[in-house]
Amino acid sequence: MNRKYILVAMVLSASILSSCTKEKEDNFEYKEVSASQVVSDLGISSSVVTFSITAGNGTAPTDVVALTGSEIDLPAANSFSQDGCDFDGWSTSFNGTPLEKDKDGKQKLKVEGNTVLYATWKARTVRKAMDAEKVPEDGKLVIEEKNLTEWEFKQLKGLVEAGYTEIDLSKTEITEIPKGTFNFSEYEWAIPGDGHYYYMDPKEDEKLNFDGLKKITLPEKLKKIGEGAFNKCILLEEINFSKTALEEIGDRAFDDCPSLKTLTLNEKVKTIGEEAFDGCPLTNVTNEDPKGEKAFVIPNSVTSIGDDAFYGAEFTKIEVGEGLKLVRRRTFANCSNLTEITFNYNGIDKLRINPDAFAYCEKLEKILYKAKEGVDLPDDKLGEDHTIGVDVEKLQKLSN
Repeated sequence: MNRKYILVAMVLSASILSSCTKEKEDNFEYKEVSASQVVSDLGISSSVVTFSITAGNGTAPTDVVALTGSEIDLPAANSFSQDGCDFDGWSTSFNGTPLEKDKDGKQKLKVEGNTVLYATWKARTVRKAMDAEKVPEDGKLVIEEKNLTEWEFKQLKGLVEAGYTEIDLSKTEITEIPKGTFNFSEYEWAIPGDGHYYYMDPKEDEKLNFDGLKKITLPEKLKKIGEGAFNKCILLEEINFSKTALEEIGDRAFDDCPSLKTLTLNEKVKTIGEEAFDGCPLTNVTNEDPKGEKAFVIPNSVTSIGDDAFYGAEFTKIEVGEGLKLVRRRTFANCSNLTEITFNYNGIDKLRINPDAFAYCEKLEKILYKAKEGVDLPDDKLGEDHTIGVDVEKLQKLSN
C-alpha cells in the first residue's frame, strides 16, 4: 500500500495528530494540528461531518473528518435524547426525512463534502397526546411503548386534567407506577344532586373543567404501586391486580377514592401500605372464600397490612390468608357493614390484633381464627372505645 494512504488512515483515526519539525540536530519541536489540516497538507481532499441534535437534550456527537467520497457509519443517540420522542436517525436537512437504514436500523453516509446532519425524532404516545388538538371522544389513551420515561410518567396527570379519563398500560412492560403519578390531592371534591363527583379548585371554590381518571388497565409485569399513585381519583370505580405480578401497594396508594368499590388482588402481593384504601367504599367482590361464599379475600402472600389500610370499606365478609399475623391500628376500622372476618394464620406465634383494629365496626359478629397459640388481645378488648369495640366473646377458634 502507498505510504501516503497509510499515513492518511492513521490521521483519520484520531482527531488530533502531533507533528514535529526538526529545528536542530536531535532537537525537535512538537506542534498539535487538526486531522483535516494534515490531510490538506498531504494534498488529499477531506470533508467534515457535523451533527446537530435538533432541540434534543445532551451532547451532540463529535465532528467526523473523512475522505471525500468515502462512506462512514453514523452514530447512535448515546449522548442525547428528546423528551417524549425516540431518535429516528439522521437527515441532511432540518426536519427532513431520515437517511435510509439497513436491516439493523443503522445508517451510513457517503461523504461528498462538508455536511451538517440533523437528528430526527419520532413522537411517542404521550407526546402525541400532548400535541393533539383535542382528546378523543372515548377519552382513552393506549400507551404503545414497552417502557415509560420519568418525564412521560410526570405528564400522565396533566393528560387526565386535559380530558383523558382512561389510561391503558397493558402493552407496556413497566414494573412500577411511581409515587404520585395520578395524585389529585391538591383538589377538593364535591357531590352535586346527581351524585356525580367532581373536582373543585380550593382557592377559587369553582368546579374544574375535567372529570378525572375513571379507568386504568394495568400491565402484567407490574410489581409496585408507589405512594399516593392514585390518591383522590374520585371517579375510579375498579382496580384489578389479578393478572399482574404485583408485590407491593404503597402508602395512600388509593387513599380517598370515593367511587372505588371493586378491588381484586393477585396471589403475589406481599405488602399493603398505610391508608392504602382509606376512604374507599369497597363493596363488590370478585372472589370467594374456601366455603364458596362471596367474600373479600386477602391472599396468603400478604404478610403486612398498614394502619388504616381498609378504613371505611363496606365489605360484609373478609377472608384473611395465612401470611398475616399482625392486625395493626384501625386496619379494618369503620367497616360499617362488616359482619364476619376470618384469619387463617396458623404459625408458631399468636395472632396479634391491635386494640382498635375494628373500631366502629358495629355489625361485626364473628372474628374467626386458626392460630394454634391463640390471639393476643391487649386489655382483652378489640377496639379502643369499648362502647363500640367488639367484645372478646365474638372470637371463635376454628379447627385446623
